[in-house]
Amino acid sequence: MNAGVWVPYIMFGDIEDVEMDSNVGLGARFGYNFGSESCVELGVTGSNMEASDIDAEATLIVAQLGYVHNFIIDGSNFVPFATLGSGWFSQDGDADDDGPILYGGGGTKYMFSDGFFGRLDLQVIQGYGESDSDLSFAVGLGVEWTFGGN
Repeated sequence: MNAGVWVPYIMFGDIEDVEMDSNVGLGARFGYNFGSESCVELGVTGSNMEASDIDAEATLIVAQLGYVHNFIIDGSNFVPFATLGSGWFSQDGDADDDGPILYGGGGTKYMFSDGFFGRLDLQVIQGYGESDSDLSFAVGLGVEWTFGGN
């Protein structure tokens, strides 16, 4: 199992034809590893959103459940990975909206030790269904700890 925190810089897509300003968020992740290459991961991230051109604010919460595939390179502390999953977003404030999301992305991990690593992520996030959100991007840095058997 692993657990960690991450700080993403989120480049929001338009929501209901309103351009949202990019902002920093804070999140937590929990994963269950199936060997060294596969992981199922649950994450929750929060951020404040602003649309400065219309003086609107909202709080965004995103919950994600996905699969992470690690590409192990023998003898290297760097571990590239790909991720794919779905989840739910909820925003409250001047611009209320919520709905399902799909996301995909990748990045690299740097193994500082057997139980501690840094992580650089890039995610592409898309709301679907009745949601009016456009494509968003998140670039983040995080740290994670591995504990237990998996």
